Amino acid sequence: YNDFQHDELSKCNCTPPYSSILTIAARHDLNDINGTYPDTPYGHRCAGATDAKIISYEMMQKSSLVAIAGPTTDQQPPFIWSKSDFDKKVSHIGHPDKWDFKPYAPTWTLS
Repeated sequence: YNDFQHDELSKCNCTPPYSSILTIAARHDLNDINGTYPDTPYGHRCAGATDAKIISYEMMQKSSLVAIAGPTTDQQPPFIWSKSDFDKKVSHIGHPDKWDFKPYAPTWTLS
């Protein structure tokens, strides 16, 4: 989840008046590269949440989980190295160009 443009908790003394890092699944790449922010971590940089593991009590009893790789894309576009301003600045050898993955629920063989 990252609907920072409409999330009351993402508001800050910034231009634009919000920051993507003040959300559950922060993505610094979404912050305006020309924005003004009260502190460096609030601004535009190559950082953010990259995965999630989801589990419930019922899932734990079955030794199951749901894993989601990549930055959140529910309300935001996927991260694409070749379209980002970080493409030539940050080494990303071995990474896929587009970070848009579906949730994965592994099946375990228990003995």
